[in-house]
Amino acid sequence: QPVDHFTARSLMDLTGIRSLSTVRRGLEGLVIKLSIDKNGRQNGDHATAYRVYSPREVIERRKEKRTSFTNEFGSAQGNGNHSFNKALNRVADHPLLSRREAQVALCCVEGLTNAEIGRGLKVGEQTVKFHLRKVFLKFGVKRRAELISKLLM
Repeated sequence: QPVDHFTARSLMDLTGIRSLSTVRRGLEGLVIKLSIDKNGRQNGDHATAYRVYSPREVIERRKEKRTSFTNEFGSAQGNGNHSFNKALNRVADHPLLSRREAQVALCCVEGLTNAEIGRGLKVGEQTVKFHLRKVFLKFGVKRRAELISKLLM
């Protein structure tokens, strides 16, 4: 019978991975991708339990997240702008982008500078640059202009 709840320690036992930090990083990635979810405490144990979702549930959870994500940006920016909506859909469909990376990418499409993005998102300019580097890697581009072109075309 499939396991639907587990802890990081039980996963270490199952996989033979001995590094707790490696297992935790993997779990964080699966939480971001909506494949698993933190489910609080298990049986009085102090370890966090994780719930595993079926493939159908993962797809539904991702659809819900995409809808809330596009509503968040669609209502605030680019109302009625076909190009912005195209960029919004490309960013929302990218499975590896974090929410903050998506925000930074969409601000680039709007033509904002790093300083303007930082002020708008209430982060430092260096933090914006950090997120942009990650966005560039994930979209396979080297410059802001390439990113904008890829999102708008």
